[in-house]
Amino acid sequence: MHEENHFDQERFKEKLYRICEVVEGKGEAVIIHLGNQAVSQLQYPDTNQLKKYMYAMGMEDFVSAVCGAIPVASLLPFIFFVFFSCSEYLFSLNYTLYQIAIPVMMVVLPGVGANVPLCLGAIISAGLFGANACVVSDLGVVSARACRVTIYDQYRTSQPYVLIAGAISAALYLAAGFIF
Repeated sequence: MHEENHFDQERFKEKLYRICEVVEGKGEAVIIHLGNQAVSQLQYPDTNQLKKYMYAMGMEDFVSAVCGAIPVASLLPFIFFVFFSCSEYLFSLNYTLYQIAIPVMMVVLPGVGANVPLCLGAIISAGLFGANACVVSDLGVVSARACRVTIYDQYRTSQPYVLIAGAISAALYLAAGFIF
């Protein structure tokens, strides 16, 4: 009997090893596990290099000017949650959001008088919102495969819950910005 969804582990390992050879030396190595078995090593961009390039581009000054233009710093957690939720919903950059936004925000937020932990929580929550809401997110693909449904069906059925949770979270970040 022919299995349509047969997983060829050896072929998968070969592809990962080829990827590792291409990106070798460009960041920190992490071991990816498939089940309990270590499959291969992949490279992620070095966060310090990324931070260096952002500062060279003037990202800190730009973000500081934008955040400083908001008249009430208490609105920043709400604004961050809504803005980054929309960008994550459309693009699902997931971990790239954290690599880009958090190093800059850690420097800028205290200078504009914002609640740093609340703003960082809003950014992390927005990333998680996007991971659950975006149709092209890896989380949606994994959920669909685990439930043996199409990606579109998983996306369509999860949207009401994700959008309700996002609206409640936005309201809570708005209130928390003024309370804390």
